[in-house]
Amino acid sequence: MKVTVIITCFNEGAKLKRAMESLASQTDQDFETLIVKDYSEHYETVEICKNFEAQEGVRVIWLPENLGPAAARNAGYQAMVGEICIPLDGDDELPTETVFEVKSAFAQNDGVGYLFGDYEIIHDNGKYEHVNCSVVCNDNRQMNYRACLSEWIMLGMSPCRKSTWKQVGGYDEGLVISQREDVDFWTRVFGKEIQGVYVNRIIYRWNRSESGRNALSRKQAVDNLTLLERNIQVYDKFGLGIDVRMRLIKGFLLNKEACRTKIHAKWLFRHNVFNFMTFIVLMLPSNFASFVYSVCLALRRRLTKLWCRY
Repeated sequence: MKVTVIITCFNEGAKLKRAMESLASQTDQDFETLIVKDYSEHYETVEICKNFEAQEGVRVIWLPENLGPAAARNAGYQAMVGEICIPLDGDDELPTETVFEVKSAFAQNDGVGYLFGDYEIIHDNGKYEHVNCSVVCNDNRQMNYRACLSEWIMLGMSPCRKSTWKQVGGYDEGLVISQREDVDFWTRVFGKEIQGVYVNRIIYRWNRSESGRNALSRKQAVDNLTLLERNIQVYDKFGLGIDVRMRLIKGFLLNKEACRTKIHAKWLFRHNVFNFMTFIVLMLPSNFASFVYSVCLALRRRLTKLWCRY
């Protein structure tokens, strides 16, 4: 079973060395290393990639322009020699047993399209988290689509067969950088009910920066809602359509995007779900609906504080 580790990078600089060191420390060294360098003029990252390209067993794909993470991952999948891909961001690491555990799990579960396991998050401030993904699997260790879609904790860098990537059409290169192309990809995998198996091991180390793509902003909040909206049929498929539409309406109202709520409010009304939010969306002009909802929410919070005080 041939495995390819695909490292996508942009301007990670010395952090890329750390990622590569984690590959050098793997107990199983039988894998292909493929670096996809998304275009930038960051001198240190370019020089590091050139140095690695000179090493035996390492290939580097140089993208001619800055195309973003989705395009970089697609380029890696297209060029990989292996049947199994282990994705790795340029500033993250793989624990020493990852390649061995991934190979073993795929060998023991012939026919599954992907694996998902536990992972570590190392924050900028040094805080450590162990994310236990067993909560989104069934008793037979297979993915519980509804559980994962309800509370997303699956790692976007989960090991995947190239055939699975092909089956869903790869990553959507039309998504902007803050729209979490990895979540979109896996949501579409779930929509096709491609089965995955849980590996009871820590298989990834995410060095999470609180800036850049992980920084929370109004635009990112709207982008996350758009991600839910574009995959709404998948949520409908697993009985989560009502909850997701309520979340969309609330989110769009709070972020002054009320014009996008009416189609969801009409769907809820047709399915006999009618409450205060759907009422103001259906009965009031879009801008006024956002204002009314914000005022009512602020008033509710104020009353709650007064109630708790007394």
